[in-house]
Amino acid sequence: MRKILLLFTALIAISSCSFDTPENYFDRTTLNTNKLRDFGSARLKRMIAEKDGDMLFTIKNEELEKTSSVEEHILNFLLPDIEKDIKKVKDLKPTEDTEAMIEASLEVYDFAKKKYETDYIEIAKLIDRQAPKAEIAALMEQFDDENVPKLESLHEKLMIIAMAYAEDNGIEVKRY
Repeated sequence: MRKILLLFTALIAISSCSFDTPENYFDRTTLNTNKLRDFGSARLKRMIAEKDGDMLFTIKNEELEKTSSVEEHILNFLLPDIEKDIKKVKDLKPTEDTEAMIEASLEVYDFAKKKYETDYIEIAKLIDRQAPKAEIAALMEQFDDENVPKLESLHEKLMIIAMAYAEDNGIEVKRY
């Protein structure tokens, strides 16, 4: 009985501990946003090349499958990945030291997610319908002009906060 009581007490103690390390906070809030660094026409052009090379993927019934639809790739592959990253950030327990970094990270993710759900889908539909390349190129240029500076600004705000956090917590970070 005593062993069971000790085991039960140990399990309660372990489950009440937070395993969120400074590195974990930094990774989830900041490093994972690197997935968004090719935001805009760079990403769209890559998706066109992937479509032409039969390298677009989607997830159906939790299985990875090839697709020829850029729209399907965005809706069922890219957006779920962004949503997972958002959930990982939201699952972090905000502290006095991490609250600003979490908020800045969510601003980056939320902005990108909204653009994927709207503008990217609009352009993807044109790509899938094989609309004139000039029309697609014009929309991509407009998208870049209207949105890339905003994402870069949000990301730079996050980086300023995150780099200070990393320095305060002895996290070695290299910027390229």
